[in-house]
Amino acid sequence: MKKLVFLFLIGFLFTFSAAAQEVDAAMKSRLDTFLKLNQALDFEKLMDYIYPKVFTVAPREQLIEIFKSTFAGDDEVKMEMDSLQYGSISPLVVVNKGSYHLIRYSMLIRMQIKQEASDAADGNTTMLNVLKSQYGAKNVRYDAASKKFVVNVNTNMVAVKDETSPEWTFLNFEPDHPLAAQLLDAAVISKLKTFRKEQKN
Repeated sequence: MKKLVFLFLIGFLFTFSAAAQEVDAAMKSRLDTFLKLNQALDFEKLMDYIYPKVFTVAPREQLIEIFKSTFAGDDEVKMEMDSLQYGSISPLVVVNKGSYHLIRYSMLIRMQIKQEASDAADGNTTMLNVLKSQYGAKNVRYDAASKKFVVNVNTNMVAVKDETSPEWTFLNFEPDHPLAAQLLDAAVISKLKTFRKEQKN
């Protein structure tokens, strides 16, 4: 279950299907490098592309270990990501000395829970309910053949360049999550929420 808490923080591992127009060269270059690190599962270097304030909530080394255990399948949860694609990038948002882009993306998560056979039924029901509450009932199913939960994720992240992050870095964006207020100013959240509403319309 602890992995679900970190999904807000580490929802960064995805590929982009196309370059967005009107995104500056530095932004595109960072995204290109980020893509290569995703494909290589190079979690140590990937940390250099995560918004540094995240590490005040979850230390860098702790996040690296969570990534490794999750994708290696050594812990209680094994995750795979598939059908990852870019949706849209908002116009540049400037607040005080910070610059921001809201990025829409989608991906398919396959999640397998390690558990005793006797506990499987109850555990699957509990996990299914947790995932449905987080991602919506229509976006979650359990594939009995592979014994994996399949989650269709459509969500946002924000690219940030500010005094904390002189180069573009990335942060999952759920404006109503308590962590958002810890990591971003209220004025930034408000402006990005405007683009978020437009994306849903």
